[in-house]
Amino acid sequence: MLNTTLPRLRCPSCREALHLASASKKSGSAELFEVTSGELECSDCRQRFPILAGVAILVPDPREYILSHVKGIAQVVPDSEVPKSVRRDYLAAKSEIEAGHIEDCLLYTSPSPRD
Repeated sequence: MLNTTLPRLRCPSCREALHLASASKKSGSAELFEVTSGELECSDCRQRFPILAGVAILVPDPREYILSHVKGIAQVVPDSEVPKSVRRDYLAAKSEIEAGHIEDCLLYTSPSPRD
């Protein structure tokens, strides 16, 4: 997400402006840079919204969103960039998905043909 997008972003709960609370930035000039991860904070209600893989997660309940989209998020976001407030539950959900995938592969493997 380019930093020039920030003035247009609004809190989904109270519609107030958001500001960058923390960020990892990709190279660029001081005026124009890409925010790859971090958090946005509402200037009014103080709710925080994560930025994952350059995408601001602007939903009323970011925690629920992250936990319900673990499979997709895990493909593009390193575990260290998942917000600390949800990371433990995220990692638990991710390990369940990985274990479930292995079990599915074992259960649905077709037997080899016999001569």
